[in-house]
Amino acid sequence: LDAIERYRTRVFEVATQFNAIFRAQASSKSESAQQLLALWMTRRVQSFLKLLKTELAEDAASIRDALEASIFFASSMGRLGADFTALLPRVFERILIKTVTSFWTESVVQFKETLSVCREAGVVEPLRSDAGSEEETEEVPLADPQPAPRALLALPPLARFVNAVLNGLNELRRCLLPTIFPALRRALELELETIRSELLNHERAVHVPGFRGEAATLRQNATSVRVAFSELVEPYCRGSLEAAFGNVAGAVAHHQILRDNLHKTAAVEEDDEEEEA
Repeated sequence: LDAIERYRTRVFEVATQFNAIFRAQASSKSESAQQLLALWMTRRVQSFLKLLKTELAEDAASIRDALEASIFFASSMGRLGADFTALLPRVFERILIKTVTSFWTESVVQFKETLSVCREAGVVEPLRSDAGSEEETEEVPLADPQPAPRALLALPPLARFVNAVLNGLNELRRCLLPTIFPALRRALELELETIRSELLNHERAVHVPGFRGEAATLRQNATSVRVAFSELVEPYCRGSLEAAFGNVAGAVAHHQILRDNLHKTAAVEEDDEEEEA
């Protein structure tokens, strides 16, 4: 922020003083001077944009503060005919998208590593937990952000991925640029597709004849994780994304799918308990 303010002050002072000296002269030299000033300001603006690209922190609060300071700088230069506000979104969109999606990308890498390690060791323990969903959470209006399905507590890798998605979306509470919505939708779908493919590969691998280790429990867990991802994680993440964007209709649509799946799962569990009884 200090660098932005110093840059703004110095550029504005130089341009103002230059105009005070040369603009009053009605001559061909004055026209050359204005061309020189325009060229100089263009280079200063490009230098400033480069500074932003290299120095902006991947933190939404810092991005918001820098954006406000940069907009003030750009608009103040408009008094000299050099308003460059239109050039700022491209810089800030890139860094904000990277800030949000870095949580998702890192989580997907950890997810893949967890499956791989458990598969190679033939153990299922890191892939499941005894934490259950004994208590049902109170249903909230579909248009509101939904609590994460408690069933995911029994599947730690999926729970960690959902937490990562929510952590990324929390960054948007500090700085939200509507122009990045399409890019974030594509990014989330890419991560979901990556996990979906990884789960299919994992399930095929543990069903290979002769698989060693806790084969039976690994196979059962692989199916459970894949189904939970499809029925719970995907609609929940998509609904949370649309809710963060303020897209009520989109959030309601995905949240309804999630709720229907939760009710279906609960009904199946009740039937199983009655059969056991």
